[in-house]
Amino acid sequence: MADKSKLLQVQKEHIVKITINTNSGLESKQEATQCYTVYLDLCEVRGWWNVQIHYCKKLEMAFISGHPTRHEPREIVLPLQSCQTVSLEMIQTYQQNIKIDDCNTNRLA
Repeated sequence: MADKSKLLQVQKEHIVKITINTNSGLESKQEATQCYTVYLDLCEVRGWWNVQIHYCKKLEMAFISGHPTRHEPREIVLPLQSCQTVSLEMIQTYQQNIKIDDCNTNRLA
């Protein structure tokens, strides 16, 4: 009976949340929840197109890419906490290591 209730709980979860929790490489539940929250904001609130979650093994972090509008180029979003401090060195590290084939990450916009 316990297996059935667990199955029902899983069925209620969004497929992206399940994917983040099982396949993203994130070990922290907080990081997974944060990534999922940003993903939902981009898709449901801001209306971004073709939103995808990626994982950078070198940095051990997930990041999100998508198109702000149907015709704008793909952008990368880092699901960082608003209270998190980001140094210039960390920005450079992100630019050097987070790569997607159709997205230029070598400059700041």
